Amino acid sequence: MTKEKARDNFLEGRSALLRLGGYRGTVTIGVTVSGLVRVRVASTRKQITLGPDSRAERAFAIAVAENALRRLGSEETTNRPAGPDIAGTELLEPLTVRQIWDNYTESLLGRHPDDLLMWGKRRLETYLKSLPQNARRDAPSMDSIDTIILAARRMDRDGVAKLDSDIAAMQPGHLTRWMKTQLAAGASPHTIATYFGRFRTAIRAYTKAWPDAWGSRRDPTLNVTPPSTKHVAPPEIGEEHAKRLHETLRRRGEWRTLATTMIALETGRRVGAISGSRPGLHLDAPPLCDRDFSVSRDGIREVTWRANAAKGGAFGAGDVVIPCTRQLAIVHRWLRRFHPNPLGPSQPLIWDADDPSRAATYDALSRAVTEAWPAAFLEPKPHGLGFHSYCRTVITTLGDEAGIQAAAEFTGRSVETAAKIYKRQRQTKHRET
Repeated sequence: MTKEKARDNFLEGRSALLRLGGYRGTVTIGVTVSGLVRVRVASTRKQITLGPDSRAERAFAIAVAENALRRLGSEETTNRPAGPDIAGTELLEPLTVRQIWDNYTESLLGRHPDDLLMWGKRRLETYLKSLPQNARRDAPSMDSIDTIILAARRMDRDGVAKLDSDIAAMQPGHLTRWMKTQLAAGASPHTIATYFGRFRTAIRAYTKAWPDAWGSRRDPTLNVTPPSTKHVAPPEIGEEHAKRLHETLRRRGEWRTLATTMIALETGRRVGAISGSRPGLHLDAPPLCDRDFSVSRDGIREVTWRANAAKGGAFGAGDVVIPCTRQLAIVHRWLRRFHPNPLGPSQPLIWDADDPSRAATYDALSRAVTEAWPAAFLEPKPHGLGFHSYCRTVITTLGDEAGIQAAAEFTGRSVETAAKIYKRQRQTKHRET
């Protein structure tokens, strides 16, 4: 095929690829899977992505390519009319979405195996445990890394940010359309907003670390608004419902779940600080132990909520010592007397039957609640009434009675988080007001 024929075929849409140049340099023009026209210089591996595929865009791409060849000194184009002046146009090397994610995880963990984005929780847990102590201490929690992995794989699966696609081909409209489509299909606004947020952070981490490699590319996350979660308000369980559920758990002999839920109702702490082991959650320290309970010099029974077992390491707040409520002290004495950990007081207070060095598993505790709910309320457990619903109840009750500041301090949250995320409105309080 003659070069003129190849040019005509590309220009008229009969071909998706065109190579121009000679022995001194080659420029390739093609149409990406996203439907954008791209020009790539072989010798420098630089490229520029133009607009959506059309005859006019292909003609412009040919002119851009010829101008690039002229700069390379290709004899083939010496006598051709000058193309558009693109003296300031930057021809960039391909930058894939995978490279963006990998840079982000490396900024958190350092150099790691190339296939980290394909790992499951077990392999990630094994890898984090293998890190030197200083590196492990400096790394984010396993849940944070796992969320990044899930975001990368979900966006690749949904086709909005394919791992091996060029980031230059992505436009803000692609992300907006993806989020709207996922919400319409029933996806959680929290999940979609979280995944988008991780992607936005990954891009900004790359632009900050490698500004020269990023060049003049447009950040596709700019001016994109993630879905609002203000209208999403999961329910609280309420003290009366909680006590009915506890009675059912007691009758069914589910002492581990009963103890976990009773402590949650007394403290408003996350289940992961009480028990509920799952992969990676308690890599650095066990949750609540017998040794965390003590009596002060004034004779006050207290409990220490350790930072090393808290979410985010308590975000710099350190260990917190608060007085035991009467009911919490009763639960503690009951566990010490009837269900002591065979490995001693430094091991989880609510321990796993197969491995007392681990806390009772989250899946087993959650399953016990789900199975006990119909027996207690004659209906399946509604969505959102898991262990976190206890936190909402405690913070709402304390907030109404003692103020949101006291509720936040007692349960280990910031005032803003307690007020915006956990506090619920109650009609009984409105009537009292």
